[in-house]
Amino acid sequence: MAAVLRRPTDLAGRYGGEEFAILLPNTDEAGVAVTGERIRRGVQELRLSHAGSEFGIVTVSIGGAVIMPAASDSGPAAFVEAADAALYGAKRAGRNGLRLAAVAHGASGPLPALQPDQPTRPPGLRRATDQVLAKEASTPDVGRLLP
Repeated sequence: MAAVLRRPTDLAGRYGGEEFAILLPNTDEAGVAVTGERIRRGVQELRLSHAGSEFGIVTVSIGGAVIMPAASDSGPAAFVEAADAALYGAKRAGRNGLRLAAVAHGASGPLPALQPDQPTRPPGLRRATDQVLAKEASTPDVGRLLP
């Protein structure tokens, strides 16, 4: 995770037994998706053996949430609840995946475009994430692609 979190304001920490929380200030849905996918791919590429996994290696399920404080009167509990729902949506969908949720306009839970039980990422966000990751693969200085 440390290799993926590039900005001084990005923060990762253990949140429960097997869960981690990552805070990415001033990051939109696309930034969260790209960061989450970088982490997911990075863990998968380690190819750490795990006999109990259907994949045979250690993988991660990632649930992300986005909150826009200026447009939202939801508190931290709604934000954590949305991220947790997205995480468990990723696990229910077969693990080794990414789900996003959002908290905005005072509503807790995912926004319609980012339902946790949808495919990994909504199609437009999937294309944007894939474009950034493809560009990273062919660019020596990947740190400049995202703020």
